Amino acid sequence: MWVFNKQAFENEEGFPKNYAGHLEECVDRARILLKSYQKLQIIAELHFLEIPFARWLLPRRFKKHKLYV
Repeated sequence: MWVFNKQAFENEEGFPKNYAGHLEECVDRARILLKSYQKLQIIAELHFLEIPFARWLLPRRFKKHKLYV
């Protein structure tokens, strides 16, 4: 993830108010999108023989990759 220097935005000179806060919100939403994509990728990689057991397999795989349900 991209980490930015908050101190560079403290004086907010030439930037809209609370610009650093806005960037934090963008990072949070990007993380949500990343986790959603990772979950989708795990689901898409299920073998057709695993589908009947997906109810038990998916929570374990999400937990393994730290994508808590």
